[in-house]
Amino acid sequence: MHDDFQITKYYNEFNKNGVTAIFQGALSQSVLSEIAENLKEKIADRETIKSKIFAIFIELAQNIYHHSADKKHFHTSDSHIGVGIVAIRELSGCYSLSAGNMVEKHQREALEERCDYINGLDKKHLTEYYRQERKNAKGKTSTGAHVGLIDMVRRSGNPLEINFETISEKLSFFSITVTVDKDWQPINTEKNTKL
Repeated sequence: MHDDFQITKYYNEFNKNGVTAIFQGALSQSVLSEIAENLKEKIADRETIKSKIFAIFIELAQNIYHHSADKKHFHTSDSHIGVGIVAIRELSGCYSLSAGNMVEKHQREALEERCDYINGLDKKHLTEYYRQERKNAKGKTSTGAHVGLIDMVRRSGNPLEINFETISEKLSFFSITVTVDKDWQPINTEKNTKL
C-alpha cells in the first residue's frame, strides 16, 4: 500500500503557523473538556485574553457539536455528535481561532445571512441584538439561545471571517475564524488612562 500522508509535514506546518492546538473529529463533551483544560495551560497571556479565547473556543466547538451536518454515532451515549475541525494559532499580535464543519444547503444560506448581519452591526446595536435574541430564546427547548456568533464578535471586538467551499449540491464546508488581538483593552481602561 502506497500512502502519501506525511505527518511530519503537518507537524512542521503547524509549528511554522503558530498552531497551539488543533483537533479534527467528533467533538464529544469529554474531548471538549480535555482540549479546554489543555488550553488553559498552553495560553500564556493575561487572564482577560485567556478568558476570551476559552469562551470563543467553546462556542466554536459547540457549533460543531450541535450543527455539523457530518455526525458520528457514539454507542456509549447513544447520541450523534458533530464532526469538524478546530484550531487555535498564536501569531505575533493576535490569537486566531478557526473551526470548520460540513453544513447543508439551508444552513449555508442562513449562516451567510446571519454572519453578514452581525458583522454589519456596531457595538451598541450588537449588544441590543444579543439581548433581544436571548429574550426571544427564553422558554424554548433547543440547542441554546443561538447567540454564539454574536457573542464571539462581542468578545473579540472583531468581525467573523467566514468561508464556504461547495462539496456537493447539498453540502458545503463552512469555515469560520475569529481573531483576538493581544493588545485588546476594555474601553473604560482607555478612558481612565486619559484622565
